[in-house]
Amino acid sequence: MFSVIPFVFRIPAFDSICSPEKVEMLLPRLLTALLLIPLVVAAVLLLPTVWLAVLFGAVVLIGAGEWGRLAGLEGVAAQGGYVALLGLSLGGVWLLLPQPNARWWLFLAAAIFWLAASGWLWQRRHAP
Repeated sequence: MFSVIPFVFRIPAFDSICSPEKVEMLLPRLLTALLLIPLVVAAVLLLPTVWLAVLFGAVVLIGAGEWGRLAGLEGVAAQGGYVALLGLSLGGVWLLLPQPNARWWLFLAAAIFWLAASGWLWQRRHAP
C-alpha cells in the first residue's frame, strides 16, 4: 500500500490514528493551505480596504453556497436564494456602517437574532 509518510517519520503508536488513508486526505488540505496563506497575507497587506472587503465578501458567499448544500437546501432556487439573501445582507451592512449609531443597531439586531435562534434550538431540543 502506498504511504505518503516516509518511513523515517513513522511512529508505530500513531499507526491506528494516522492511517495512510487519513494522511492522503490531509495532504491536499495542507497543500491548499500552503498556497492560500501567502495569497491571503498579500491581499491583507496590499489591497485597499474596499477591495479586501469585496474579496472577503465573495469568499463568504462561496462558503454560503457550500453551507446551503450542507444544510439540506435542495434545488438551485433555494441555494441561490440563500446566497442572494446573504449577499443583500452583506451589502446592507456595508451601506449602513458609515451611518452614525448604525453599529449599535446592527449589534442589537444580531443579538436579537441569536437569542431567537437559541430559543428556537432550545425548543426543538426539548420538544416531545
